[in-house]
Amino acid sequence: MTQLGDLVGQLLRTADDPYPVYDRIRDAGRVLWVEELGRWLVTGHREALAVLCHSRASSDRRRYEDAPPGGAGGGYRPGGLPFVDPPDHTRLRALVQQAFTPKAVERLRPEVERLTDELLTAAGERGEADLIADFAGPLPAVVLAELLGIPPGDQELFRSWAMKIIETIDPVSQRVVSGAGHQASADLSDYLTRVIDERRRRPADDLISGMVHAEESGQRLSGDELLQMCLLLAVVGLETTTNLIGNGVSALLAHPAELRRLQAEPGLVKSAVEELLRYDAPVQLAGRVAVDDIELDGRTLRPGQVVGLVLGAANRDPAAFPDPDRLDLTRSPNNHVAFGRGIHFCLGAPLARLEGPIAIAALVTRFPKVRPAGEAKRRQNVHVRGFESVPIALT
Repeated sequence: MTQLGDLVGQLLRTADDPYPVYDRIRDAGRVLWVEELGRWLVTGHREALAVLCHSRASSDRRRYEDAPPGGAGGGYRPGGLPFVDPPDHTRLRALVQQAFTPKAVERLRPEVERLTDELLTAAGERGEADLIADFAGPLPAVVLAELLGIPPGDQELFRSWAMKIIETIDPVSQRVVSGAGHQASADLSDYLTRVIDERRRRPADDLISGMVHAEESGQRLSGDELLQMCLLLAVVGLETTTNLIGNGVSALLAHPAELRRLQAEPGLVKSAVEELLRYDAPVQLAGRVAVDDIELDGRTLRPGQVVGLVLGAANRDPAAFPDPDRLDLTRSPNNHVAFGRGIHFCLGAPLARLEGPIAIAALVTRFPKVRPAGEAKRRQNVHVRGFESVPIALT
């Protein structure tokens, strides 16, 4: 194995703290071809931005030179908005945004505040909690389920399916790669199909109903497009916010001075959340495929070649962020790529930016003595960065 291949191998074994390995890979080159993976790795911030915004860097996984034909033998592959190029992407985004507008998300604020208070009250009565199981996990799951129109009695099942899919997705191809993941995706698809059919017959005041009836220039979302969009929201809407809260609070606990700073000045929370996103992003990797030759950092990416964008490394690039390993809640400017960039900027970003500040500010101000209460357990996943468990004491 080459030295670079060895570094990549280390990365796969260092989910607890990949950032030193990111630095070593970036030192070897900001745009590197990894023979062992058969793909490019981009670790520089400027270079990652260039690919994310490049018109000839495709998100359509069918363009990969090693993509299985027709999906046969390749496992479940999500479709919909993040995985198509213009003009389909332009049409889909315009249709969905009619139902998923910033105004629609802002209407959720009272519910997010109510649920945050309810979860923290229950945790406060015990004096301790698991940050993930008792707060960061349930909060976005319930909010997203209510946004979509999932009945309360089905919300835990909904969340369990979505989390199983998340755990088994390959970061670049976006294919589910385990039997359990396939079963969860089939179960969630069947469930959402029934919900969609019900909303066609009996519309309600929810996002699925809005997407069913969204229309632009006489075009509606097809049945398959609507299902894929619901699947996307189920996965992205949960993952982004759960790990923003989990990673963010964990980082604050590891930096007591910054924690005290936020407790003393809760008005910093929006800036703090952007820095927490940069410092330990929920999604560490993204994938593109070159459609034509792309010149990048003196290298030529050829058509059909896969490009792995290491967002976590780009967010710690010293060329873009002075003293990048320092957590600074007032960092400005903060041009992080935690939500990606370009036309595929994360659809769940507005929801995460609503829920994250509310949840983190409420937790750290209500419980000024919040502190670790045991060993946190990281999820062993190089794509999605988050925790399985974070025990905390509140009083």
